[in-house]
Amino acid sequence: MNTFNPNWRTPPGGTIKDILDERNISLDEFSYMMNIIDIDKLISGEMFITPKIAKQLSEALGSSVEFWLKREENYRKPL
Repeated sequence: MNTFNPNWRTPPGGTIKDILDERNISLDEFSYMMNIIDIDKLISGEMFITPKIAKQLSEALGSSVEFWLKREENYRKPL
């Protein structure tokens, strides 16, 4: 059986953007919800998801804090 092992990854912001689009939430609204001025940096992956941000994401969008931290870890680890 083959295992899927991609040699690429997407920033956690891709997941965030998908959820925002699905819920029809603008980046401005999300920036206000998260109290983050540079929300574009979070979406692009330039900003790290810290435990504090993971907690905010969990409260604002759902999923667990652990999900968001694992998503960040998987994005940052070398291929």
